[in-house]
Amino acid sequence: MDESNLYIFIEFVTKGSLLSLYRRYKFRDSQVSAYTRQILNGLKYLHDRNIVHRDIKCANILVDANGSVKVADFGLAKAIKLNDVKSCQGTAFWMAPEVCCQSSLQMRIIE
Repeated sequence: MDESNLYIFIEFVTKGSLLSLYRRYKFRDSQVSAYTRQILNGLKYLHDRNIVHRDIKCANILVDANGSVKVADFGLAKAIKLNDVKSCQGTAFWMAPEVCCQSSLQMRIIE
């Protein structure tokens, strides 16, 4: 930051998103396992700091040249107490039905 500008530097992640890789290649089980482990470690890191991403999907997971994943797009992220999640946001197409249809799920349980 200088007198009149804020400069933001971001890492260039060469392989693109997990979604684009998935569309181009068939993943081996070992790759799926490695990516999943890294994603979960990233989410644990965020959750340990009371941050919820709220929009995890393949398009928001970037892969670098070494095969390391980066959780991206924190536009819906929220700093909270993890037991106090009161809002539900994200891309409905990628949400579990019980999350995006909470009111209808509750109605079915009551009936």
